Amino acid sequence: MQSVTSILLVTKAGHADAESTALAVSRWLEARGVAASTLSAACPPEELAAGARGVDTVLVLGGDGTFVGVGRKLALVNVPLLGINFGQVGFLTELPAARWQPALERLLAGRMIERTCLVLNWDVRREGRSVASGHAANDVVAGRGALARVLPVHVAVDGEDMGLVRADGVIVSTPLGSSAYALSAHGPLVHPGVRALTLTPISPFFKSFPPIVLPSDCRILLTVGQGAQDAFLTVDGQEGMPLCGGDEVRVSSEGPGLRVLSDTSGAYYRRLRERGFIQTDEACAERP
Repeated sequence: MQSVTSILLVTKAGHADAESTALAVSRWLEARGVAASTLSAACPPEELAAGARGVDTVLVLGGDGTFVGVGRKLALVNVPLLGINFGQVGFLTELPAARWQPALERLLAGRMIERTCLVLNWDVRREGRSVASGHAANDVVAGRGALARVLPVHVAVDGEDMGLVRADGVIVSTPLGSSAYALSAHGPLVHPGVRALTLTPISPFFKSFPPIVLPSDCRILLTVGQGAQDAFLTVDGQEGMPLCGGDEVRVSSEGPGLRVLSDTSGAYYRRLRERGFIQTDEACAERP
């Protein structure tokens, strides 16, 4: 990766430890000739995008939710992201909060590994016109709201009708988001290096629709059944809007994607084990 001369630090809103660490990191960077600025993850998307343009790296200080939210806001800004973990899981924000200096030394030395992750583009159409659109780093979910009733959703992929799914909802996920809500709904774990999307029903009626792995360039259309009530669109589990019967949710993964930095090449598999996504019998795991 290219030499790093400027970094934007984005802190979890209202998190005192993240903010104090950001101050220490800024001083540490400036002592090494690296320009540093700081913004809150809660600032408007336009302000965050403006602050990220022209810097070499965005350093996110927060949990996985903060990292995903920042990634979504910066979906159209061509800048790599790296995370320092101040959350519970730390699957995406892989650098430990107490030992960030060695990793940042490797960042400045150009020894980080970069991968490009898929980003979802979504568009809600109502009576033929777009009423909302945006991006998602993890997933887009067409699901039911507070009422405990089955939601009918017509599913089509690349114009081919796959039929009506009766479930609590349908999740369209990126590989990055496959370890989030989709995994809880029994969807597959997908390595972030795989160019694919997953389509996962949430508690389908009679288990009539299995999770499906799809090509990354496919176009997915979810149409809410006309008689549906209390339907809701959720983006990355952080933003949402009510849906009406007949609404179309169009999802694709066009665009450059999200650039994510990692400290080691085997970090993904290690984090799967350390965060409990993969649990093995240590005795059986031993090899002669």
